Amino acid sequence: MKEQLYQILNTVTLIAYHIPLAVVLYKKLWKDIPVLMFSCYWSLGGLINLLGSTSLVSGSTFDLCRLIFNMIDVPFILYIFYLNTGVASLRSLIKVLIPVFIFIEIMNGIFRGFNDNSFKYLVGAGVAVVISIVITEIVHYFQKMDHTPREKAKSFLFLAILFEYAVYVYYYIYEYFLYAEREDMDIIYYGSTLIGIIIACFGFFSEALRKKTQQSRGPRQHEVLINIID
Repeated sequence: MKEQLYQILNTVTLIAYHIPLAVVLYKKLWKDIPVLMFSCYWSLGGLINLLGSTSLVSGSTFDLCRLIFNMIDVPFILYIFYLNTGVASLRSLIKVLIPVFIFIEIMNGIFRGFNDNSFKYLVGAGVAVVISIVITEIVHYFQKMDHTPREKAKSFLFLAILFEYAVYVYYYIYEYFLYAEREDMDIIYYGSTLIGIIIACFGFFSEALRKKTQQSRGPRQHEVLINIID
């Protein structure tokens, strides 16, 4: 029963990973870089998990891909927050955090080795940073009385990230320190990811993110059109 549940969650989630990007492309929002980057975040995660769920690459190649993904995950999501946040202080903080975090990762790899075990504490620190940034963004959101439709739509994207990373804390502890049964942890991982994507889809499907066509403006009230005849 557990194996069947895992297979179903695995298949459904691998497909769901690419729904945000599909919606963005369908709406022709590829020029909306902040929203596009949000959708690419899930598609990239889907690609990595696809490699891990199939035999497309060898085990050693997948381990390398996962390590690279873990290294770029936090800087990438911080960059997405930088593009989407409306809080000036957060933007300034993220501009400092991204290069600092990358520098620490590189130094950590040089001195401790580029492997999962040497990066496990940095992964935890990155998760804590992301959760703190998202909570700060959400707190600022609820402190405002009025929000634009776009802000309301993007709030679902932030909530989705918060949900996924909050559940990942549980996964992280058991993955790196308690060493629980792998299949149980994968069920939790894929289940929480699927719920997170569903939350995000409320934002991606929102009309507030739909590309607006420019309409020709007619004459305003009391405006006189003057035709000049040669």
